[in-house]
Amino acid sequence: MLLPERWCPKLGDFNAVGGMTNGVFSNIMDGFDINIKNVKKDDQGTQASTENIDEVVGQAYDKDIETSLLIKARPEWDLFPAPSRDTVYRMAASIDQYGLLHRITVWEQPDGKYMILGGHTRYEAFKWLADNTHKPEYDSIPARVYRADQLTEDDAHRIFLVSNTDQRTLSASVITNAYMDLLKLEKEHSFYGSGVYSRVAAAKQADVSESTFNLYLSFRKLIPELRQALDSKDIAIWPAYSLSKLSEELQRHFANVHHALCVDKNLSKDLGKAIQNCDSAKSIDETIDKWYARPQVYTYRVSSHIKMNKNETALPLLVPKDKRQVVKSLIIEHVDMLGLEQEAKDRLIAALTYED
Repeated sequence: MLLPERWCPKLGDFNAVGGMTNGVFSNIMDGFDINIKNVKKDDQGTQASTENIDEVVGQAYDKDIETSLLIKARPEWDLFPAPSRDTVYRMAASIDQYGLLHRITVWEQPDGKYMILGGHTRYEAFKWLADNTHKPEYDSIPARVYRADQLTEDDAHRIFLVSNTDQRTLSASVITNAYMDLLKLEKEHSFYGSGVYSRVAAAKQADVSESTFNLYLSFRKLIPELRQALDSKDIAIWPAYSLSKLSEELQRHFANVHHALCVDKNLSKDLGKAIQNCDSAKSIDETIDKWYARPQVYTYRVSSHIKMNKNETALPLLVPKDKRQVVKSLIIEHVDMLGLEQEAKDRLIAALTYED
Protein backbone atom coordinates (compact mmCIF):
# COMPACT_ATOMS: atom_id res chain seq x y z
CA MET A 1 0.00 0.00 0.00
CA LEU A 2 2.89 2.32 -0.79
CA LEU A 3 1.79 5.65 -2.23
CA PRO A 4 3.39 7.00 -5.43
CA GLU A 5 6.25 9.31 -4.58
CA ARG A 6 5.11 11.77 -7.24
CA TRP A 7 2.33 12.98 -4.97
CA CYS A 8 3.72 12.24 -1.52
CA PRO A 9 4.01 13.59 1.04
CA LYS A 10 2.05 16.75 0.21
CA LEU A 11 -0.24 14.99 -2.26
CA GLY A 12 -0.34 18.00 -4.52
CA ASP A 13 1.17 21.41 -5.10
CA PHE A 14 -1.03 23.41 -2.75
CA ASN A 15 -0.24 26.39 -0.58
CA ALA A 16 -0.33 25.67 3.13
CA VAL A 17 -3.16 27.23 5.12
CA GLY A 18 -3.26 28.25 8.73
CA GLY A 19 -6.64 26.76 9.54
CA MET A 20 -8.89 24.16 8.01
CA THR A 21 -12.44 25.41 7.75
CA ASN A 22 -14.79 23.64 5.37
CA GLY A 23 -14.55 26.56 2.95
CA VAL A 24 -10.74 26.52 2.84
CA PHE A 25 -10.73 22.74 2.62
CA SER A 26 -13.11 22.94 -0.34
CA ASN A 27 -10.71 25.30 -2.13
CA ILE A 28 -7.77 23.00 -1.51
CA MET A 29 -9.77 20.03 -2.75
CA ASP A 30 -10.77 21.85 -5.94
CA GLY A 31 -10.16 19.67 -8.97
CA PHE A 32 -10.82 16.40 -7.20
CA ASP A 33 -13.95 14.31 -7.04
CA ILE A 34 -14.79 15.32 -3.49
CA ASN A 35 -17.70 17.26 -2.08
CA ILE A 36 -16.64 18.39 1.38
CA LYS A 37 -20.29 18.40 2.50
CA ASN A 38 -20.50 14.67 1.80
CA VAL A 39 -17.46 13.67 3.85
CA LYS A 40 -18.42 11.15 6.56
CA LYS A 41 -16.85 9.33 9.46
CA ASP A 42 -16.99 6.17 7.35
CA ASP A 43 -14.36 7.67 5.05
CA GLN A 44 -11.81 6.62 7.68
CA GLY A 45 -12.65 2.96 7.12
CA THR A 46 -12.69 0.40 9.90
CA GLN A 47 -10.18 -0.91 12.41
CA ALA A 48 -9.19 -4.47 11.53
CA SER A 49 -9.18 -6.86 14.47
CA THR A 50 -5.96 -8.65 15.38
CA GLU A 51 -7.41 -10.24 18.52
CA ASN A 52 -6.76 -13.79 17.31
CA ILE A 53 -3.08 -12.99 16.80
CA ASP A 54 -2.89 -10.97 20.03
CA GLU A 55 -3.98 -14.09 21.92
CA VAL A 56 -0.49 -15.46 21.21
CA VAL A 57 1.78 -12.41 20.88
CA GLY A 58 0.08 -10.29 23.55
CA GLN A 59 -1.76 -6.97 23.44
CA ALA A 60 -0.30 -3.86 21.88
CA TYR A 61 -0.15 -0.66 23.91
CA ASP A 62 -1.35 2.81 22.91
CA LYS A 63 0.99 5.71 22.24
CA ASP A 64 1.12 8.88 20.14
CA ILE A 65 3.99 8.58 17.64
CA GLU A 66 5.68 11.46 15.84
CA THR A 67 5.07 11.02 12.12
CA SER A 68 8.79 11.60 11.47
CA LEU A 69 9.52 8.35 13.33
CA LEU A 70 7.21 6.23 11.18
CA ILE A 71 8.46 4.01 8.36
CA LYS A 72 6.50 1.92 5.89
CA ALA A 73 6.28 -1.86 6.01
CA ARG A 74 8.54 -4.14 3.97
CA PRO A 75 7.98 -3.49 0.23
CA GLU A 76 8.07 -7.24 -0.45
CA TRP A 77 5.03 -7.70 1.81
CA ASP A 78 2.91 -5.14 0.01
CA LEU A 79 0.33 -6.58 -2.37
CA PHE A 80 -2.36 -3.98 -1.68
CA PRO A 81 -3.20 -1.23 -4.20
CA ALA A 82 -2.14 2.29 -3.33
CA PRO A 83 -5.11 4.50 -2.37
CA SER A 84 -6.04 7.24 -4.79
CA ARG A 85 -5.35 10.88 -4.03
CA ASP A 86 -9.09 11.42 -3.60
CA THR A 87 -9.17 8.65 -0.98
CA VAL A 88 -6.40 10.30 1.04
CA TYR A 89 -7.96 13.75 0.70
CA ARG A 90 -11.36 12.45 1.77
CA MET A 91 -9.81 10.73 4.78
CA ALA A 92 -7.90 13.90 5.66
CA ALA A 93 -11.16 15.87 5.56
CA SER A 94 -12.87 13.29 7.77
CA ILE A 95 -10.02 13.29 10.27
CA ASP A 96 -9.99 17.09 10.45
CA GLN A 97 -13.76 17.18 10.92
CA TYR A 98 -14.31 14.23 13.27
CA GLY A 99 -10.88 13.44 14.68
CA LEU A 100 -9.01 10.18 14.11
CA LEU A 101 -11.42 7.30 14.79
CA HIS A 102 -9.00 4.37 14.48
CA ARG A 103 -5.39 4.21 15.60
CA ILE A 104 -2.73 3.02 13.21
CA THR A 105 -0.86 -0.18 14.09
CA VAL A 106 2.96 -0.08 14.35
CA TRP A 107 5.92 -2.22 15.40
CA GLU A 108 8.86 -0.81 17.35
CA GLN A 109 12.22 -1.04 15.58
CA PRO A 110 15.67 -1.34 17.23
CA ASP A 111 16.71 2.05 15.81
CA GLY A 112 13.81 3.89 17.49
CA LYS A 113 11.64 4.00 14.38
CA TYR A 114 8.16 2.46 14.13
CA MET A 115 7.11 0.28 11.20
CA ILE A 116 3.51 0.83 10.04
CA LEU A 117 1.64 -2.47 9.93
CA GLY A 118 -1.83 -1.01 9.49
CA GLY A 119 -2.97 2.51 8.60
CA HIS A 120 -0.75 3.71 5.74
CA THR A 121 -3.55 5.85 4.31
CA ARG A 122 -4.25 7.45 7.71
CA TYR A 123 -0.51 8.15 8.01
CA GLU A 124 -0.44 9.89 4.61
CA ALA A 125 -3.58 11.87 5.55
CA PHE A 126 -1.89 13.05 8.76
CA LYS A 127 1.24 14.10 6.85
CA TRP A 128 -0.85 16.03 4.37
CA LEU A 129 -2.82 17.72 7.17
CA ALA A 130 0.40 18.66 8.95
CA ASP A 131 1.87 20.19 5.80
CA ASN A 132 -1.29 22.05 4.79
CA THR A 133 -2.81 23.16 8.11
CA HIS A 134 0.30 23.58 10.29
CA LYS A 135 -1.78 22.33 13.19
CA PRO A 136 0.59 20.83 15.80
CA GLU A 137 -1.82 17.98 16.57
CA TYR A 138 -0.99 16.46 13.18
CA ASP A 139 2.73 16.16 13.94
CA SER A 140 2.02 12.89 15.77
CA ILE A 141 -0.55 10.16 15.31
CA PRO A 142 -2.28 7.83 17.83
CA ALA A 143 -1.03 4.29 17.38
CA ARG A 144 -1.33 0.73 18.69
CA VAL A 145 2.27 -0.26 19.35
CA TYR A 146 3.80 -3.74 19.40
CA ARG A 147 7.12 -3.85 21.26
CA ALA A 148 10.25 -4.74 19.33
CA ASP A 149 10.70 -8.05 21.17
CA GLN A 150 6.98 -8.88 21.03
CA LEU A 151 6.86 -9.90 17.38
CA THR A 152 8.91 -11.99 15.04
CA GLU A 153 9.27 -10.90 11.41
CA ASP A 154 6.59 -13.46 10.47
CA ASP A 155 4.25 -12.19 13.20
CA ALA A 156 4.60 -8.63 11.92
CA HIS A 157 3.95 -9.84 8.36
CA ARG A 158 0.78 -11.60 9.56
CA ILE A 159 -0.49 -8.49 11.33
CA PHE A 160 0.28 -6.41 8.23
CA LEU A 161 -1.80 -8.76 6.05
CA VAL A 162 -4.71 -8.91 8.51
CA SER A 163 -4.71 -5.16 9.18
CA ASN A 164 -4.92 -4.33 5.48
CA THR A 165 -7.43 -6.92 4.34
CA ASP A 166 -10.74 -5.08 4.28
CA GLN A 167 -13.24 -7.17 2.31
CA ARG A 168 -15.52 -4.17 1.72
CA THR A 169 -13.02 -2.27 -0.41
CA LEU A 170 -10.52 -4.73 -1.83
CA SER A 171 -10.96 -6.81 -4.93
CA ALA A 172 -11.39 -10.56 -4.63
CA SER A 173 -7.96 -11.08 -6.21
CA VAL A 174 -6.20 -8.97 -3.59
CA ILE A 175 -7.97 -10.78 -0.74
CA THR A 176 -7.10 -14.11 -2.34
CA ASN A 177 -3.43 -13.15 -2.57
CA ALA A 178 -3.41 -11.95 1.05
CA TYR A 179 -4.94 -15.23 2.23
CA MET A 180 -2.40 -17.16 0.16
CA ASP A 181 0.41 -15.28 1.89
CA LEU A 182 -1.11 -16.04 5.29
CA LEU A 183 -1.35 -19.72 4.37
CA LYS A 184 2.25 -19.74 3.13
CA LEU A 185 3.45 -18.19 6.39
CA GLU A 186 1.49 -20.77 8.36
CA LYS A 187 2.96 -23.68 6.39
CA GLU A 188 6.51 -22.36 6.77
CA HIS A 189 6.26 -21.33 10.41
CA SER A 190 3.22 -22.54 12.34
CA PHE A 191 1.71 -19.74 14.44
CA TYR A 192 -0.31 -21.85 16.88
CA GLY A 193 2.11 -24.75 17.07
CA SER A 194 1.81 -28.31 15.80
CA GLY A 195 -1.48 -30.12 15.54
CA VAL A 196 -3.45 -27.27 13.96
CA TYR A 197 -4.44 -27.60 10.30
CA SER A 198 -2.76 -24.81 8.29
CA ARG A 199 -5.94 -23.48 6.68
CA VAL A 200 -7.80 -23.45 9.98
CA ALA A 201 -4.96 -21.52 11.62
CA ALA A 202 -4.64 -19.02 8.75
CA ALA A 203 -8.40 -18.44 8.66
CA LYS A 204 -8.43 -17.75 12.39
CA GLN A 205 -5.65 -15.20 12.01
CA ALA A 206 -7.65 -13.50 9.23
CA ASP A 207 -10.69 -13.53 11.54
CA VAL A 208 -12.87 -15.27 8.94
CA SER A 209 -14.49 -18.69 8.86
CA GLU A 210 -12.64 -21.58 7.28
CA SER A 211 -15.30 -21.79 4.55
CA THR A 212 -14.81 -18.09 3.66
CA PHE A 213 -11.04 -18.55 3.64
CA ASN A 214 -11.30 -21.56 1.33
CA LEU A 215 -13.81 -19.74 -0.86
CA TYR A 216 -11.29 -17.01 -1.65
CA LEU A 217 -8.48 -19.50 -2.15
CA SER A 218 -10.59 -21.22 -4.83
CA PHE A 219 -10.44 -18.04 -6.94
CA ARG A 220 -6.77 -18.63 -7.70
CA LYS A 221 -7.99 -21.39 -10.06
CA LEU A 222 -9.98 -18.92 -12.17
CA ILE A 223 -8.59 -17.98 -15.57
CA PRO A 224 -7.54 -14.29 -15.84
CA GLU A 225 -10.67 -13.28 -17.77
CA LEU A 226 -13.02 -14.63 -15.10
CA ARG A 227 -10.93 -13.31 -12.23
CA GLN A 228 -11.08 -9.86 -13.81
CA ALA A 229 -14.87 -10.20 -14.14
CA LEU A 230 -15.02 -11.12 -10.45
CA ASP A 231 -12.86 -8.16 -9.45
CA SER A 232 -15.09 -5.79 -11.42
CA LYS A 233 -18.09 -7.45 -9.73
CA ASP A 234 -19.61 -8.59 -13.03
CA ILE A 235 -19.66 -12.07 -11.51
CA ALA A 236 -20.82 -12.53 -7.92
CA ILE A 237 -18.79 -14.47 -5.35
CA TRP A 238 -20.69 -17.75 -5.34
CA PRO A 239 -21.12 -18.19 -9.12
CA ALA A 240 -17.38 -17.47 -9.45
CA TYR A 241 -16.72 -20.24 -6.94
CA SER A 242 -18.71 -22.64 -9.13
CA LEU A 243 -16.78 -21.60 -12.24
CA SER A 244 -13.48 -22.16 -10.41
CA LYS A 245 -14.43 -25.86 -10.21
CA LEU A 246 -14.36 -26.17 -14.00
CA SER A 247 -11.28 -27.03 -16.01
CA GLU A 248 -9.36 -24.19 -17.62
CA GLU A 249 -10.70 -25.27 -21.01
CA LEU A 250 -14.33 -25.11 -19.86
CA GLN A 251 -13.78 -21.80 -18.06
CA ARG A 252 -12.39 -20.34 -21.28
CA HIS A 253 -15.36 -21.67 -23.23
CA PHE A 254 -17.72 -20.01 -20.77
CA ALA A 255 -15.81 -16.71 -20.90
CA ASN A 256 -15.72 -16.66 -24.72
CA VAL A 257 -19.19 -17.97 -25.59
CA HIS A 258 -21.25 -16.78 -22.63
CA HIS A 259 -19.50 -13.52 -21.88
CA ALA A 260 -22.86 -11.71 -21.79
CA LEU A 261 -23.71 -13.53 -18.56
CA CYS A 262 -20.78 -11.75 -16.95
CA VAL A 263 -21.30 -8.33 -18.51
CA ASP A 264 -25.03 -8.30 -17.72
CA LYS A 265 -24.41 -9.71 -14.22
CA ASN A 266 -26.97 -12.45 -14.90
CA LEU A 267 -24.92 -15.38 -13.68
CA SER A 268 -26.97 -16.43 -10.66
CA LYS A 269 -25.88 -18.68 -7.83
CA ASP A 270 -28.28 -21.41 -8.97
CA LEU A 271 -27.04 -21.29 -12.56
CA GLY A 272 -23.47 -21.35 -11.29
CA LYS A 273 -24.18 -24.52 -9.34
CA ALA A 274 -25.70 -26.14 -12.43
CA ILE A 275 -22.71 -25.18 -14.59
CA GLN A 276 -20.35 -26.52 -11.95
CA ASN A 277 -21.65 -30.03 -12.67
CA CYS A 278 -21.05 -29.77 -16.43
CA ASP A 279 -18.28 -31.87 -17.92
CA SER A 280 -18.20 -30.52 -21.48
CA ALA A 281 -18.72 -27.35 -23.49
CA LYS A 282 -21.88 -28.84 -24.95
CA SER A 283 -23.37 -29.53 -21.52
CA ILE A 284 -22.59 -25.94 -20.47
CA ASP A 285 -24.38 -24.61 -23.56
CA GLU A 286 -27.41 -26.85 -22.97
CA THR A 287 -27.61 -25.88 -19.30
CA ILE A 288 -27.53 -22.17 -20.13
CA ASP A 289 -30.07 -22.58 -22.96
CA LYS A 290 -32.47 -24.30 -20.54
CA TRP A 291 -31.89 -21.53 -18.01
CA TYR A 292 -32.79 -18.85 -20.56
CA ALA A 293 -35.92 -20.80 -21.58
CA ARG A 294 -37.18 -21.25 -18.03
CA PRO A 295 -40.49 -19.65 -16.99
CA GLN A 296 -39.89 -16.21 -15.55
CA VAL A 297 -41.11 -15.36 -12.06
CA TYR A 298 -41.62 -11.71 -11.21
CA THR A 299 -42.04 -9.93 -7.90
CA TYR A 300 -43.91 -6.63 -8.11
CA ARG A 301 -43.64 -3.56 -5.96
CA VAL A 302 -46.58 -1.33 -6.79
CA SER A 303 -46.90 2.29 -5.71
CA SER A 304 -50.16 4.14 -6.14
CA HIS A 305 -51.08 7.80 -6.05
CA ILE A 306 -54.41 6.76 -4.55
CA LYS A 307 -54.63 5.87 -0.87
CA MET A 308 -56.05 2.37 -0.46
CA ASN A 309 -58.47 1.22 2.21
CA LYS A 310 -57.51 -1.67 4.47
CA ASN A 311 -59.72 -4.10 2.56
CA GLU A 312 -58.24 -3.16 -0.83
CA THR A 313 -55.14 -4.34 -2.63
CA ALA A 314 -53.22 -3.51 -5.79
CA LEU A 315 -53.35 -5.98 -8.68
CA PRO A 316 -50.28 -5.79 -10.96
CA LEU A 317 -50.85 -6.68 -14.61
CA LEU A 318 -48.07 -7.68 -17.00
CA VAL A 319 -48.79 -6.18 -20.45
CA PRO A 320 -46.66 -5.09 -23.43
CA LYS A 321 -45.66 -1.45 -23.15
CA ASP A 322 -47.30 -0.52 -26.44
CA LYS A 323 -50.62 -2.09 -25.30
CA ARG A 324 -50.78 -0.28 -21.98
CA GLN A 325 -53.42 2.26 -22.93
CA VAL A 326 -55.46 -0.36 -24.80
CA VAL A 327 -55.65 -2.54 -21.69
CA LYS A 328 -56.61 0.45 -19.54
CA SER A 329 -59.41 1.37 -21.94
CA LEU A 330 -60.62 -2.24 -22.06
CA ILE A 331 -60.91 -2.43 -18.28
CA ILE A 332 -62.71 0.92 -18.06
CA GLU A 333 -65.20 -0.11 -20.77
CA HIS A 334 -66.04 -3.36 -18.98
CA VAL A 335 -65.76 -2.22 -15.38
CA ASP A 336 -69.45 -2.96 -14.79
CA MET A 337 -68.77 -6.68 -15.38
CA LEU A 338 -66.53 -6.83 -12.29
CA GLY A 339 -69.41 -6.53 -9.82
CA LEU A 340 -67.79 -3.79 -7.80
CA GLU A 341 -69.46 -1.26 -5.56
CA GLN A 342 -69.80 2.20 -7.10
CA GLU A 343 -67.09 3.69 -4.86
CA ALA A 344 -64.68 0.93 -5.86
CA LYS A 345 -65.48 1.43 -9.56
CA ASP A 346 -64.91 5.15 -9.26
CA ARG A 347 -61.56 4.59 -7.55
CA LEU A 348 -60.47 2.05 -10.17
CA ILE A 349 -61.35 4.35 -13.07
CA ALA A 350 -59.59 7.23 -11.35
CA ALA A 351 -56.45 5.12 -11.03
CA LEU A 352 -56.55 4.00 -14.68
CA THR A 353 -57.12 7.49 -16.03
CA TYR A 354 -54.42 9.11 -13.88
CA GLU A 355 -51.73 10.64 -16.10
CA ASP A 356 -48.34 9.37 -14.89
